[in-house]
Amino acid sequence: MHANKARKSARTRSLLLSLATAGVALCSSAAHAYVSCEGPVSYLAVGSNGSVYVNVGSNVWPLCGLASSFSAGGVTITQDVCRAWYATFLAAQKSGGSIRLYFNDPSPACAAIGAWVIPNPLPYHMDSLN
Repeated sequence: MHANKARKSARTRSLLLSLATAGVALCSSAAHAYVSCEGPVSYLAVGSNGSVYVNVGSNVWPLCGLASSFSAGGVTITQDVCRAWYATFLAAQKSGGSIRLYFNDPSPACAAIGAWVIPNPLPYHMDSLN
């Protein structure tokens, strides 16, 4: 009888520990938010080195390269991804649509990133909003 009770008690402790661990994990992931910047594509250009420059509401940023990959803050944007992003930026600009860029925490607010600088970290995701 005591052995059964001890096993149930051990299982209960194990279950509570698992639930507590899951709760901590959820709280931790909620603390790692993201910053998103969005707006119409008011500026889009390609520099002589292949850098793609875009403004989606706050500042002009070089976000990726058609000739080489860009890396900053643990995010790398390859040439293939850059081509897809450029096409999406161009389509949004021509259609009057908007773009949303997602940055990992601890990115500052969009306007605080500065103009004509590579954001650090680079956006990890982009989507078209129309």
